[in-house]
Amino acid sequence: AVRDKVLSAYQEILKMPI
Repeated sequence: AVRDKVLSAYQEILKMPI
């Protein structure tokens, strides 16, 4: 589902702090 892809990307972003 599209939401699944968004959640996956969101989690990856959270894993990479600025």
